[in-house]
Amino acid sequence: MGFKTKNLSYAFYVEYYDKFSSGGQTDAGRVNNEFISIRSEKADMYCCEAYSFKLQTRYPGLLIGIGNEHPAVEEGQIALGFAFDYVTGTPYIPGSSVKGILRSAFRHKEYIRALLGDDSIDAEALENEIFEGTVGGKELPMHSRDVFYDSFPVTEGRLMDMEAITSHGNDVTKNPNPVTLVKVKPNVTFVFSFKLRDGSISAEKKLAMFKEIITDLGAGAKTNTGYGVFSDTIEEFHDRKPHVMPEKKQGGAANKPKASGGGAANKPKNPGMNNKRGAASDDDRKRTCRQCKKTFIATQRDIEFEAEKGWRSSLCADCRRLNWEKRKKQ
Repeated sequence: MGFKTKNLSYAFYVEYYDKFSSGGQTDAGRVNNEFISIRSEKADMYCCEAYSFKLQTRYPGLLIGIGNEHPAVEEGQIALGFAFDYVTGTPYIPGSSVKGILRSAFRHKEYIRALLGDDSIDAEALENEIFEGTVGGKELPMHSRDVFYDSFPVTEGRLMDMEAITSHGNDVTKNPNPVTLVKVKPNVTFVFSFKLRDGSISAEKKLAMFKEIITDLGAGAKTNTGYGVFSDTIEEFHDRKPHVMPEKKQGGAANKPKASGGGAANKPKNPGMNNKRGAASDDDRKRTCRQCKKTFIATQRDIEFEAEKGWRSSLCADCRRLNWEKRKKQ
């Protein structure tokens, strides 16, 4: 039957449970698939500020608000909550969360200086200016402070997908206990909007720094296992054609096709390989480290996550290792 509403918040927290309260046996898997099939309308109206940027979720997707209560009454039901905007019903990242992500990066002062390319920046004073609204110990008026807005998706169509966490607990030898939940699927575009003012650094530099931090740190839950990663490029998925078994013919081995000559030269190519992106040349892989200014050859992972950003450059492996060691000591 599907869900009557297109509001994901109402469907998730109200109508979802209504489907199980009608009596009789209800297939939780079918209801879950009906929920993630709800299509969202385009929501460009959320990009209302001059200082904003768009980023796409990468595989495996985004988990946000899973600490919200959404108990599973029956086996197979979605057991964890999610952050949906109450009015529009779309999944969103609260502005307070965006602010918290950005501020967490300021625990690493060298990282902030490296992003800005200026070792003379007072990172602590900049942190107080951006997040506390204080300059030189004096509070700025509210209309002069930076504002962090909720982040909303602007992708039209289906936004959600199913996910499962198989927790073993403290005993890794026992059978896992699968927990069903939902996530924002990959390649969903979110717009991050701010109201920024010029201060110790320009509003444009703040925006570029914010984009870099969110790209590096991610958002939401389970970022240490790959969730919540953002990129400013669409991630390509190369669908492999399903393998179709040939129809059986009567007559047994007599009707088997004879192998043609030529050996490996005549073997069919893997259909999945036809869509594989070609490797970049050494010239395309050349990067200038923004920290030590040395030229290095980027890895394929660097190409996928950091190339084609224009306004920024990559870090070489030595500088990444050095920064990581400094962070651990702080």
